[in-house]
Amino acid sequence: MLNYALFVSNIQDAINLEKALFNYGARWSNGENSFFEKMTTKTDQCAFIIFAVHNCQGCYTLTYLPSKLEFDFNNIQLICENSFEHMDMDCILHIRNTKAKQVCVWRNDLKVRTGKKMAQSGHAFEAYTKEADECDMFSPRWFYEYGGKRKIVVSVINEEELDNLAQTLDQLSISHTVIVDSGFTEFNGVPTKTCLGIHPVFDEDIDGVTGNLSLY
Repeated sequence: MLNYALFVSNIQDAINLEKALFNYGARWSNGENSFFEKMTTKTDQCAFIIFAVHNCQGCYTLTYLPSKLEFDFNNIQLICENSFEHMDMDCILHIRNTKAKQVCVWRNDLKVRTGKKMAQSGHAFEAYTKEADECDMFSPRWFYEYGGKRKIVVSVINEEELDNLAQTLDQLSISHTVIVDSGFTEFNGVPTKTCLGIHPVFDEDIDGVTGNLSLY
């Protein structure tokens, strides 16, 4: 495990990060619970440093250092060294994205049983687990796993739109899986593309792609 100095630029990101770190097994050094949710000042102009330290119990202990509004991220190492002289930092990160989700995109022209739709969307959401992703801390998958496994289902009109979306995702290097039903119980034995599962991705990276699609 590594020691991190984390810079978070607003209170909502701090709350989201705190939740994920707690679910990951981290605890505040003073025993505080939900420190950021209890803050009376809810401003998007605040800046925070959270120092995560690996201890002998195999989990992270968190220490909070409020920074000034004019805080310069380039000075974070100096600030942390002056505040935590006994700690060695392995990594300094500016946490800009704290919400990640999965999206299932269904073909709206398919007339199949509800059970089949549920099964196919299940395949779409499950597909990401086959990736050789070790869920690095603060990655989209890490925030998805520990910040709440948020899922959404939207739809496209037909197979052509599904293919076009898959092509767009390829161009943006957004990991996804196209689900093809074998046709054993539906589609008269013809293998058919039913939906597309977008693997855990930050909201900021996917909303511009699927945000205009209708909820299913």
